[in-house]
Amino acid sequence: MPSIHVIQAMAEVFDTSVDYLTGRTDNSTPDTFLIHSATDPELFQLIKTYRTSDTNTKDRLMTYIQQITKHLI
Repeated sequence: MPSIHVIQAMAEVFDTSVDYLTGRTDNSTPDTFLIHSATDPELFQLIKTYRTSDTNTKDRLMTYIQQITKHLI
């Protein structure tokens, strides 16, 4: 059996969850993401900022992200 690190890497590559790969769920959509500050510092900082923000700032950030992604699709 592969190590948990290998399973996590496989889940990231296949854009699924460890639970799906190990048979703990039938839902292939990941419900968590593993983000390392060393490999993705910008995203890590964004999430850190979001988590420590007040509700108003979180709402503003989400509105901004929704506006940006609307133009990407």
